[in-house]
Amino acid sequence: MNFNARYQNLKKLFKSNYDPNTHWEKWGNKTKAVHVYANPHKLEMKMKRVNALLNHLDSIPFESVLDFGCGWGFVSKFVLEKFPINDYVVFDASSERISEAKIHLKDFNVEFHASLIEDFEINKKFDLVLGTGILHHVRPEKIKSILKHLLQFTKHDFIHDDPPPGFRTNAKIEKTTFNFYHDYKQIWKDLGYDVNVISIPGHKTRTIYHVKVN
Repeated sequence: MNFNARYQNLKKLFKSNYDPNTHWEKWGNKTKAVHVYANPHKLEMKMKRVNALLNHLDSIPFESVLDFGCGWGFVSKFVLEKFPINDYVVFDASSERISEAKIHLKDFNVEFHASLIEDFEINKKFDLVLGTGILHHVRPEKIKSILKHLLQFTKHDFIHDDPPPGFRTNAKIEKTTFNFYHDYKQIWKDLGYDVNVISIPGHKTRTIYHVKVN
């Protein structure tokens, strides 16, 4: 069996058993916030993403944010420190990560929720819906419905940071089992939206996608 066939078989096996609720609750309980600081290269690459995001956010007005898949609040804290925000709501699938986020963001007025994306509900809309490195963990058959669900919470802007167009379309086995490399440009087009694709300097595996809702 050649490498590509072996890869496809393994991918099918791994992902057929993927349940985001149990996977991310377990993963969130195993991985602590401090780990990102222990690897200088990972921290450097993460900061390239953060700085590119903050620079792009300078170009849009917003006072309220829904931050989905916030983890322990690494990116959230930078956004809160830089911008005057009246209403900041975060949620993540891992209850452990939310507990960490409450500590990391204790100096800010933030509303916290533990929830899967498809289960999240809130009776208000936000100027900006934001997610960094989250959507490539969504199954291909669910990505459009997940985006539609998130779109109902935004008044103006939807921004996400995920792998760039064409990234790993026929690739080697991922280090993380549950990565799905979606064609976001086509998906947004299918949903009826134009998407602005912003490259992140010095970072080949992440791109900023910005959709203007109105």
